[in-house]
Amino acid sequence: CLLDRGHKKIKGLKGFPLVVKPATGGSSLGLSIADNPAQLKSAINSAFQYDKKIIVEEYVAGREITVGIFEDRPLEPIEIKPKQRFFDYRAKYASGQTEYIVPARLPFKTMALLKQAALKAHAVLGCSFFSRVDIILAADNNPVVLEVNTIPGFTATSLLPKAALERGIPFTELVSRICRQAFPAKEQTERTSAERVGV
Repeated sequence: CLLDRGHKKIKGLKGFPLVVKPATGGSSLGLSIADNPAQLKSAINSAFQYDKKIIVEEYVAGREITVGIFEDRPLEPIEIKPKQRFFDYRAKYASGQTEYIVPARLPFKTMALLKQAALKAHAVLGCSFFSRVDIILAADNNPVVLEVNTIPGFTATSLLPKAALERGIPFTELVSRICRQAFPAKEQTERTSAERVGV
C-alpha cells in the first residue's frame, strides 16, 4: 500500500505485523515494524520524516537473504542474521551487530531458486550489469523478493563486495570491472547523441 501525506488510509492489508518504510531512500532509514495500531501510527509518522510517500506492506517471516548480481549473473546468496529483529541501519553499519553467512547454508535447489528469483527481478526492472536483490525465504521455502538495490552499498560491511569476494573477485577488481563497463556505454551514448544532431 502506497500512502502520501494526504491519504493515510491503508487499503488491502489485514492484521499485524506490518512493515512501514519510505518509498525511496536506503539503509533502512525510516523503516519500522508495527505490531499494533499505536505502533503503526508512530511508524507512519517516522517514515514521513524521510519521504513524502511511504509504503506499508505485510511482514513476511523467514530467513533474510541477499543475492548480488554481477555482470548480469547471480553471485552466491548470503544469509543475513542480525542480532535484533530486523536488518536496520545499526545492524548494517555497526561492527558485530550482524552475522553474514557467505554463502548461505542452504540446499542446492533452494540456492538455485534464490538465484533465479534475484535474476528475474534484476531483469524485469531493467537493471544493467550489477544490483543486489533482497529476499525473504519464507517458511514454505519460497523466495519473496523485498526489493532490488540498483546502487548497492560499497562499504567494508557491504554485501555485494562480500559475495564477489566469495567468487574470487577482490574489491578493487569489482570496482574496476564496473567502471570499465560503464565508460564504454557512456561513450556510445555520447556518440549516438552527436550523430542525431549531426555533429
